[in-house]
Amino acid sequence: MKTLISIISFLLVAATCNSQTFDKTERIIASLKLKYKISEYDKLDDIMCFNKDTILISGYLGDNKTSAEIKNIVYQTFNGGKNWKIRRFKGDAWIYDTHYENDGKVWLGGSDEYVHFSTDYGTTWTTKPKPFNPLNRVLSIYMIDSVYGIAGGLSNGLAITNDNWQTAKQLPTPLDQNKFSISKNSSRNRIDKVQIVDSIILINQNEHIYYSRLNHIDWQVFNIPTRNFSVNQLRKTIELYSIRNKVYVLDAKLNLLVIHIEPDDAYLNQPSRNQKVDITSFLASDIKFTNIKAVKFDFDKMSGGCMPFALYKENAKGLKVNNSESFSSLKNILKTCELYKKPIAQSLKFSEADLTDYYCYYNKIKTQRQEEKYGAEISLTYWT
Repeated sequence: MKTLISIISFLLVAATCNSQTFDKTERIIASLKLKYKISEYDKLDDIMCFNKDTILISGYLGDNKTSAEIKNIVYQTFNGGKNWKIRRFKGDAWIYDTHYENDGKVWLGGSDEYVHFSTDYGTTWTTKPKPFNPLNRVLSIYMIDSVYGIAGGLSNGLAITNDNWQTAKQLPTPLDQNKFSISKNSSRNRIDKVQIVDSIILINQNEHIYYSRLNHIDWQVFNIPTRNFSVNQLRKTIELYSIRNKVYVLDAKLNLLVIHIEPDDAYLNQPSRNQKVDITSFLASDIKFTNIKAVKFDFDKMSGGCMPFALYKENAKGLKVNNSESFSSLKNILKTCELYKKPIAQSLKFSEADLTDYYCYYNKIKTQRQEEKYGAEISLTYWT
């Protein structure tokens, strides 16, 4: 007897990409791997393309020839990946976020709590003082020019600088202003994204988008569903990415300029295939019962922001499907290599006992998620 575990995936797209961008990223990574051995512990997170020739790669990276335990390098090329060099910054960090300008200025923020700065495309580095008080990992960083910028911390840190991080001013966050609440030991206070345009600050904290005017910090949410944002410093505009692919373009005074529809990302809609799994032989024997797990995915910046990784995996041992008639439908789902978007109750033929088990598990998870009032809604959806 075997246990078949079916995974229902809820995809939350944090970054867009297309096949052209993906192919370019793959070529860059392939050229780097021809020169250096990238271990399974190394993570190529940020690919900074200053132009077609000058590229810098950061992440969780160490020089495996000397000490793989110390993570303090970036990879640099000035000829489009034909030749690569290792450049070291003073630290030991997983670089979580970067900001760079076409003139060669680069800022790195990461797990060692410092801001690392370069003026020559990452050839040489200086280390700025730690921006947060209390100390905090630098999870996100954004610069308006060479001296004026903002950074968000892994644990509710938010700071702004007017002198390129020689000094920093601490700002209250939406959590500080009780815009939402969490339990004492929760990690749901991270600030994943920060940007400024004119006097407007935008941040993503706890998977909600907030904005405030800089001269008086009072965090507000937009009156439309907003999953992401982007600012254009040249045009002084804000793009709010909403549901059904709608994009709202605002000026720096928050006046609505235009609404347009963002095209679907063809690459992310491609069917998922796993050639390493022998489904046929696995399904040849009887299945005793089925466990269904819910997995929430995000898309990291590795390979151009197209590689999914699980943010959390709920242990759904309490949710078991015992009805043998359901297994034939599940087998058909697994045998087809097509993307299966919405499993419905009628096709899986859940029994009343299965439904009871599901709702018990659902209510248990729902109770656990009540630690936040207005944070990201996390649910195990049952389609009918």
